[in-house]
Parts: sequence; C-alpha cells; structure tokens
Amino acid sequence: MDRIHLTDKFKQLQIGSLQTMPSFVGDCILFINANPVAVHVVAGNGVLSVTPFPLFPMGLIGFQVPAQYLDQTQPRSIVIALTPGLRITLWFKSKEEKWNFIGFLNLPENLSSSDETGSSDSRSNPSTGPSTDSGIIN
Repeated sequence: MDRIHLTDKFKQLQIGSLQTMPSFVGDCILFINANPVAVHVVAGNGVLSVTPFPLFPMGLIGFQVPAQYLDQTQPRSIVIALTPGLRITLWFKSKEEKWNFIGFLNLPENLSSSDETGSSDSRSNPSTGPSTDSGIIN
C-alpha cells in the first residue's frame, strides 16, 4: 500500500511541475487600432494570452507569437506584431514590469531584414557557393 501511495504522489508531482511553467502574469493597457483597453496578460516562452481582447469574444488565449525583434526604446510600452498586418501595443505600469514581461515572453528574435535577407539567401543558395555534399560547384 505504501508503494502505491508513493507512486501516486510521484505522478501528481510530475503533472504539477508540468503545469507550473514560469510565466508573466499582470495587468496592462492594450492599444489596438488606437483604442485603449485594460487587459490581463499571461506570457511565457513565446505564448501570449490577453483577456479581454477586442477582436475575440473569449480573449486571445495561448497565441504563439512569431519570432521578431521587439523595439524596446519606449520605457513602459512594447509593440508586438501578432501577424504581419496586426500589431498591438502593451503599456505597463512600470518599466520593471515591462522588462519582466519581455523576459518571461522569451521571444526569439527574427533577424531578417531586407539587407540581411539577401545575404542569408546567398549563403543558403547552393548555386552561389561551393557545395560540401557533392564537391561540385554549380
């Protein structure tokens, strides 16, 4: 009986540790289409939840934010591109809260700009450089 009890307790601890991923939880002001809305935000490892969210009745829940460079020049706000055509601005109470949000969001940077895209394309294009697979230059 003790062995069964310990096995059950171990399973509960495993499940509990998976459910408690570190994340940012807080309130801020969301600007979308220049309209401010007080929202509750949860962010962690590239996933963002915003409630309420003006475009979705149930809120934006578990949205995988695409990799991007976040402009951090404003002391208390951050602009996030959810899609190429939809950007939101989150305005926090303090700059420390903004930095905590950015840290927990842990978003990979998308370093592709018009200048860098051309150079990265030439590196990945086998016709512009030697190929180590076949030893033949195209």
